[in-house]
Amino acid sequence: MTRTVAATGRVLPRSLLALIALALLLAGPGARCEDWIYRAQPGDNLWDLSKRYLRSVQYFQSLWAYNNIEDPTRLEPGQEIRMPMRWLKRGPTQASVVVVQGTATRIGASGEEPLVPGT
Repeated sequence: MTRTVAATGRVLPRSLLALIALALLLAGPGARCEDWIYRAQPGDNLWDLSKRYLRSVQYFQSLWAYNNIEDPTRLEPGQEIRMPMRWLKRGPTQASVVVVQGTATRIGASGEEPLVPGT
């Protein structure tokens, strides 16, 4: 039997170790490249976003924890909501730029790049 001992010499229960591991995963830096980022609009809440974009509304609580949101019923307009791609109803798809007015950029795993018609 493997036992994990804290610096104090006490044995840590497995449930506490699991919570620590989960906290470390959720506290990771910024958006991961496998996340889709949604910018909240006025009136948005996590429940509605879960129904609209995620494979199951049951991801609601996971989305809440994943984004470390204080109040899931009130999102600030412009607030970034990270959604893991594997939770989405639809996966990534291809698109072509037809017209650009002003400056447009694409943000991807390799950074930002300008969008121009034909790309």
